[in-house]
Amino acid sequence: MSFKRIAMLATSVAGLSAIAPAVAAQDMNICAQESVTQIVYYEFAKSQSADTMAQIQNVQSLASMCNVIGVELIGHTDTVGSSAMNQNLSVRRANNVKSELVKLGMPANLITTSGRGESEPFIPTADNVQEQLNRRVEVRLRLEPMFIQSEPVYVEAEPVYVQPEPVYVQPEPVYVEPAPVVEAAPIVEAAPVVEAAPVVAPQPAPAPIATPAVKASNGLLVFGTAAAAAAALVVIVSDDDDDTAPTSP
Repeated sequence: MSFKRIAMLATSVAGLSAIAPAVAAQDMNICAQESVTQIVYYEFAKSQSADTMAQIQNVQSLASMCNVIGVELIGHTDTVGSSAMNQNLSVRRANNVKSELVKLGMPANLITTSGRGESEPFIPTADNVQEQLNRRVEVRLRLEPMFIQSEPVYVEAEPVYVQPEPVYVQPEPVYVEPAPVVEAAPIVEAAPVVEAAPVVAPQPAPAPIATPAVKASNGLLVFGTAAAAAAALVVIVSDDDDDTAPTSP
């Protein structure tokens, strides 16, 4: 990566870092953390600038919202100049930030300062290279975490279909009054059917047929009818042993 490209990247990051504290100051949830680190940048060959003061004020605004129990200021420089000079410069920058914070109302007994010179650059460079991201003071705020209730945010959930578990319900007993029982009528045994005797039409009596008298040998007259003659011959015979019978002349 070319030096020009690095310089452009450093300038962009510096601008974002200057805005970051202002954004953090508006987010109350940041006070729920145990520590917060902010950066204050310095311009080359200047002890202070308008941007530097604005960043220090943002640090104070954040500290005033949270419960700060300690502040650590660590100064850094780029590689321009000797190591000894840069070490002293880093300490002066840290003390400068402390002085401004105390002026803004932060208790001085909470603040400690130190300098690292050019030994811990944010972007490593060769010797005698100006780098704005390395000319900085790291502000480390140690906080006592506190709960900040945020505004409720309504998020409509996606509908989820859940198959319900089958539920067995014991039905309530239902009393039904039984219908009255009607006794059946006694069964009457039917009388046996007697077949009627066949009706025989009466035959007309035959007319008597006159028959001549027949003289029997014993002197008695025998009369007969046609019916008797047809059925049987009736002969009345007198007793032949009767000696009193008259003899024929």
